[in-house]
Amino acid sequence: MRLPEREQPGEWTDDRKLATVKAAGFHGFQWRAVPALAELASKHGLAYLGACDANEENYRQRLAGFAPIRPPLINIQLCDHDTEPAEAVRVWIELEKAAADLGLAEDLEVHRDTCTETPEKPGAAPNSTNSRAGSGSGSTSTSRTSQWSSISTRHMPRDCWSGRT
Repeated sequence: MRLPEREQPGEWTDDRKLATVKAAGFHGFQWRAVPALAELASKHGLAYLGACDANEENYRQRLAGFAPIRPPLINIQLCDHDTEPAEAVRVWIELEKAAADLGLAEDLEVHRDTCTETPEKPGAAPNSTNSRAGSGSGSTSTSRTSQWSSISTRHMPRDCWSGRT
């Protein structure tokens, strides 16, 4: 797909693109919160999964954009490459709560230029959360570690790509 502001002369319509995607055997795709495109995907029997970048300043806005679409999953590229693991975990926990309040499901994408850019960062997050939470109750530390582990190991629901919710 393309961003609306980058449309090129002679470019296929979104309807033609999605018909071609379906004809090629794909079951769905992921894109930003574009309600008209989600509706068109449904017309073609394609699953529409969300995708966006998010950080502390914009995650509420990003999630709110997906609320009317209700994708089965939103793939999140979280924060920036220089975000400390403890900070990324704090933002992720807040983002998960906000998503749950909206009835949305999300997952964390390991991606360049995000808080997960380097291989050691996803593994470092539970340790940084434990040490930061060490002065509090053990249950808080364990809860945050468990939440980060679920971030690292969560898989897309089996029915996501079939278009069933």
